[in-house]
Amino acid sequence: MSLPHFDRNFAGAVKLAYWIKLNSWFVSTEEKVNVAEGRVWPAFKDAVEKHGGKKINLHFRDELKNTSMSLANPEPENSFDILIPTMSFNTCYKRFAICKELCHILTDSVSAIPTDPVEQIKGALQTVENVQKAPIEFWKNPFFKDNPLSSENFCFLLALEILIPTKERDKMVSDIMNDVKPYDIAFHLRIPELLVKFYVKSGYQYVFNRVVKDILG
Repeated sequence: MSLPHFDRNFAGAVKLAYWIKLNSWFVSTEEKVNVAEGRVWPAFKDAVEKHGGKKINLHFRDELKNTSMSLANPEPENSFDILIPTMSFNTCYKRFAICKELCHILTDSVSAIPTDPVEQIKGALQTVENVQKAPIEFWKNPFFKDNPLSSENFCFLLALEILIPTKERDKMVSDIMNDVKPYDIAFHLRIPELLVKFYVKSGYQYVFNRVVKDILG
């Protein structure tokens, strides 16, 4: 099954995540919050692996401190390695990081996946900084422009779209307005607290609703 055509921007991430859910790639659905063990790994991994035809290996590394990465192995291995920090990422962040790296493997061409780990770490850290400094005015947010996004920014959005069920989003914003702590929402959804803060602060919900209306008619 081939992926639908998608642009590497915010609308493209929403469109592709919708297709992934529609085709039951074992991630979040409209019916329930996806907190089940095994939904991201191995189930989503299995779907990405089957689609690409290459084995995907997961490794936890003590020496990694601030970011995850995915590396393409050339022939004869012809596989991918996902590297996740052991100590600095909690369970929710590991779950998101694995999902994001699977999104890289799914959407990046092999030639686009950096072979230099330092280059990949720099890109990932830049995305985290962009998220933390996201402007309140959504029209100024570089994540929401029509311009093509970097691989890191695009896969960040795609993983967010995959892991946050649509039916939970209005409640998430409402809870924040009623002084529910972002950490408590993040724990409920099993996602990093950083994602909750970004979603609410950036006006993500407004932009998402506008894009969905265009995609679904």
